[in-house]
Amino acid sequence: AIFKHPPSINALRSGRGIILILTSLIRMGKRMNLSRRDCTLVSPVSTQVFPIVVTALAVKPAKVILLTTPKVNIFANLIEKALIFAGIEVEQKTINPYCSLSIKKSIKDIENPFFLLNCGTKFTAINLYRLSNGRNAYYYIPDGRIVDFNGRELLRVPENLVDVELHAKMYGFEIVEERLDYEKIIRRRELTQHIADTPLLASVLVRLFHKGFVEKLPFQKFVELARKHGIISYRRGKFFAIDRDYIGGKWLEEFIFLKLFDLNFSDVRIGVKVRWYGKDVINEIDVMATKKNRLHLFSCKTGKNAKEILKHLYELEELTERMGGDFGKSYLVI
Repeated sequence: AIFKHPPSINALRSGRGIILILTSLIRMGKRMNLSRRDCTLVSPVSTQVFPIVVTALAVKPAKVILLTTPKVNIFANLIEKALIFAGIEVEQKTINPYCSLSIKKSIKDIENPFFLLNCGTKFTAINLYRLSNGRNAYYYIPDGRIVDFNGRELLRVPENLVDVELHAKMYGFEIVEERLDYEKIIRRRELTQHIADTPLLASVLVRLFHKGFVEKLPFQKFVELARKHGIISYRRGKFFAIDRDYIGGKWLEEFIFLKLFDLNFSDVRIGVKVRWYGKDVINEIDVMATKKNRLHLFSCKTGKNAKEILKHLYELEELTERMGGDFGKSYLVI
């Protein structure tokens, strides 16, 4: 477990292996020092909260000190809420981000500091780097590694630290409603997969949704599965829609929901409604999930024209930036 390239048996017998073991343990100790709870993580605050929260969760410091300003206090409060939820002590200090004396005073008497320099002004980051003499100054990079300013990897962030709920606290929203009928979704998985695998069927379902019935439905397997699961009924020579929500597009949401589990997403939610802190604004997301600590949003549309799709695309892009920052991703599924 210690060695990427373990010493040979001969090296161990000759005694040189002891030196290799000690050297490896020393290097391992340096890496593990990042995860000791006796350090204090110090970070300026900006609109990007993700690097601070993820780094704090990975390093597990005894305390986090946020260097904030009146302009970004709202983001400092969101970071604090998320970290307290994760069991980490937080203190906020207000600084003048363009005053070296203010920055120096804010970190006075901090023992064993761990400086994260992703956020805040360049002036603040440069001053903190100089005050640390380049030691204990680190940066979180998008591939999930924490590196020093020579590019050396100090720690790789575990992939499943952040779930949807923690993302909500980071970015200032709460889930007020979501679908929980997972058993039903799983039971009719074969039907959902069949619809996805039969392109011509989708247009028929759009007509069935809008009219409420169709006289012909030349898809025998679909008819059998849909009647079995109470999606349609047949009477007086016509096929009638019973579960219009499923026919009208919920099948596509369920398909994406199930597919994300197959692709090893760590936290998957469907039919989600979120509300922003301090506001009555409600946004609906068809499917949302996390993977490698990043938030992924999916908007599923069936039977829409090009103009409507373009509108949804712009709305989704704006929502993703607000809910996931620069690290969030979104997908329009049509």
